[in-house]
Formats: sequence, structure tokens, C-alpha cells
Amino acid sequence: MKKIFLVLLGFAFIKAEAQTVDEIVQKYANAAGGLANFKKIKTAKFSGTASAQGNQFPLTVQIINGRAMRTDVDVMGQSITNAYKDGKGWKVIAPQVRFIQGDGVNYYTIQNMISQLTRRGWSMDNWSFGMGGALLQQLNRDTLRFALKCSAIDINGQWHDVYKQPITDPGKDSRAGRFVLLEEGDEFVTVKREEGRAIEGTDQLELVLEDGVLHRDQTLDEIRAIASSFDTYEQKPA
Repeated sequence: MKKIFLVLLGFAFIKAEAQTVDEIVQKYANAAGGLANFKKIKTAKFSGTASAQGNQFPLTVQIINGRAMRTDVDVMGQSITNAYKDGKGWKVIAPQVRFIQGDGVNYYTIQNMISQLTRRGWSMDNWSFGMGGALLQQLNRDTLRFALKCSAIDINGQWHDVYKQPITDPGKDSRAGRFVLLEEGDEFVTVKREEGRAIEGTDQLELVLEDGVLHRDQTLDEIRAIASSFDTYEQKPA
């Protein structure tokens, strides 16, 4: 019950700085029915106001079963919470702010991240995880190295390259610029448009959607039939 005494002493000190420690302890002991009964207190909640540098801060202290303690302080519109259980403290940020990790999340990375965060004293109330392909046996766009990315933007009639280049995964670098798709035998080749450079061949890409207008309406079966017509894996030697 040493923690309870410390909380009560700190709380009383805020409210009445002129009192001595013995007077504070005796006052609260008497209010609880005597020192013997006071020592039996296991769960309690105290509310008050803390003062620092001329500013007043609402303060709430909760003690649960004599083992856990939580303090909430409102500072400049932000709520700061500290929680302790069995002598272990956990840091919690303002309740209106939380973090979500949605990249590279699977069964193993979640364990590693939780271990690293809790080891540094952060409560898992601050974090959540988003999972997509990892729930499907990790078969996702990265398996086939496929993704759709913006590669160029027209600003006032001038084209500019757009690309991504993740520092942590160079394999996810995307192409920059405007491209045409040329058919060479049984294969397709992507060629970047360059100013002043002529491109031989016919662009195989067709306009499908532009500025919210659908120019080519196809069913899924039609798309699958077109894709199947270009399959050549059965013709290639094993």
C-alpha cells in the first residue's frame, strides 16, 4: 500500500501546501475511519487540480486493488495518461491520437513490433494493425510484383514524372514518365515517351477511363478471354 500513500500525499500537497506530511496523513486516516481502516483501502479514485507555472490542470488518480494505478492529467486540451500495474508503467498518448501499422503486417511481424514497443514502455492501447494479403497465406500483389501507380502528371500543359522509391525496399521502385506498350512477336515491351524521340510501332494501350468517363465497357469474362488469348506458357518448353 505504499503507492496509495504516495498518491494521497501528492494529491493533498497540491490542495494544501501549508500542511505538514504528518497532518496530511492523519487527516486522511481519520476520514477513512482511522489508520487501521485507512491501510485496508485497496481501490480508490481521487480528483483534483494540479498547479504548475501558474497554470491549473485537472487531475484524476485511480488505484485498483492496490496493484494498479492510473493518472489522467488534462494539459492545454490534451489528455495525458500514465498507467502502472505491479510496478510496471505503460505510456499512453492523447486519446484522440492513435497509430496504425498496415505495411508488412503478418503473424510474425506483429509479435516483433509488440515486443519492441512494450519493451520501451509503450502501451498497446496506442497501436493497431491492418492486414490484407497476409490473411490469404501472404499471396498478394507483391507475390506477382504487380501494382498500379501514377507515373506522370500534366501541370499547365507540362508533363512531369511521378514515381515512388521506397528507401526500405528498392524492389518496389516504380517507373516514371509516360509510356507506350509495343508488341514484339509474342511479347510486349514498355517504352518511355521522350521529347523529340520517335517511337516505331503501334501503342497497344487503349483508353478505358478518362476524367470519370468510361470509354470502354467490358465484362470480366471478356477481359479474361483477351488475357487468355495472349497466354504462351503452353507453347514454351518446360
